[in-house]
Amino acid sequence: MGKHDINLIYWLSNSGSAISFAFLVILLQERGISKIDIGLLAIPFSLAMIASNTIFGKLSDDRGRRPFLLLGLILSGLTVGLYIFPTDYWSFFIVRALHGLALGIYPASITGAASDCDQKLGSLSSFGALGWATGNLVGGFVAVLTQLDYIFILSSILFFISFVLAIIFKTGNCNREIGNKEKPVNHLNSMDRYKIAIRKNWREYLVVMFRHGTANAIWIYWPLFLKYDLGLTLDQIGIVGVTNTLTQFIVMKTLGDRFNPRKSFIFGSFLSAVAFSLFPLASNFLEIALTQLVLGISFSFFMTGSVRAVEEDNKMDNNNATSNGLLFSSYSSAQVIGPLLAVFLTTIEDSYTLSMNVAAVITLITTVIYAISLKFKKPRRIIFRTR
Repeated sequence: MGKHDINLIYWLSNSGSAISFAFLVILLQERGISKIDIGLLAIPFSLAMIASNTIFGKLSDDRGRRPFLLLGLILSGLTVGLYIFPTDYWSFFIVRALHGLALGIYPASITGAASDCDQKLGSLSSFGALGWATGNLVGGFVAVLTQLDYIFILSSILFFISFVLAIIFKTGNCNREIGNKEKPVNHLNSMDRYKIAIRKNWREYLVVMFRHGTANAIWIYWPLFLKYDLGLTLDQIGIVGVTNTLTQFIVMKTLGDRFNPRKSFIFGSFLSAVAFSLFPLASNFLEIALTQLVLGISFSFFMTGSVRAVEEDNKMDNNNATSNGLLFSSYSSAQVIGPLLAVFLTTIEDSYTLSMNVAAVITLITTVIYAISLKFKKPRRIIFRTR
């Protein structure tokens, strides 16, 4: 088992996620769910992911990567297939919560396994982006050629393939073969692990919640903006997503590990504000596709910068999965903030572009505050009792 099978599994599982995420909003609308309820349905999903990432990230450090990698993949495959059955708000509510719980189990395990294998996390992130590119492209054409239900069946199949490959390749055992042979294992209790991660990386967690939270106020209605405001077809919506995520793959793969992680993080956050401000200016397929190039570059540096910063701060404590679990929980927290903000802004103005302007302003302010705060950051040595 090695780096290549981790990349393959990350690519396939992210393809499965992208296929379902890209067209879920349109499915909800076709099932008669109102615009406000579409926003509210993101909340149980995100709350479940917050809890799942936080709990299973720590467990992955305590009990090994493999059990939670396998559990997360199989449950993700099962729950994403359930989207074809609900017909009303509350049945979708239950499925969204179950799906969020499942999806939050394995991300910290797979990044922890990659770190154990001494794999650069910028490179791993690039395969996640490639998965989103593949999922958007395939999902767009499947949606045009067949019913929307088949998208979620295909997503489920990709998760099951990832699960089978993880069993065959024994993915998640790298820590026993390669990682940390020369490092003593710190038998930290649960609260100590969380305290170390939060004290070292609370700035990054907060910036992720603000930047990604305001971004999710855009994404919650993004397919509707593309379909109704810009008049894009379903396959064009898929291509727009591919433009973003394929750009991410190229940038992450070539540049993701080359620069100081916190400088990358700041640059990605600043460029995100630029990208958000460009969205309302687009009026057709070509123009919105060009904005996705900017967005893809911005998120590449933002994502790899955040993951690498957290890894560098916590690797010596053998606390990678716990700290990354909290990072992924921050991304999930943003998926709670975003829908609430989107619903609130919808009551002020029935326009998809207001959330884009708000996201640009808040992200820019947050970036400036974060950059200034680093000037006052002092290295600290954190010592906790062990069992």
